[in-house]
Amino acid sequence: MYQFLLVIPQNRFCEKELYDLKTILEQGPGKCVVLSKSGKVAKGEDNTVLQPDGMLVDWNRHLFGGNKYDAVVVI
Repeated sequence: MYQFLLVIPQNRFCEKELYDLKTILEQGPGKCVVLSKSGKVAKGEDNTVLQPDGMLVDWNRHLFGGNKYDAVVVI
């Protein structure tokens, strides 16, 4: 299984970028984790809200049986 880390650095994001990328990465045997700087609710450009999976500082707590992410994407 592939593990992907998607990072929202400022608690703001573009819905199209995030959701399109996440959908593509999870089509195969992949799992995406979305983290932000604070771990608090992020607001999209179209006022969509998203609760990240956690804080960026805790990136290693979200690894699923592996010791690294296969890809890290900053959105």
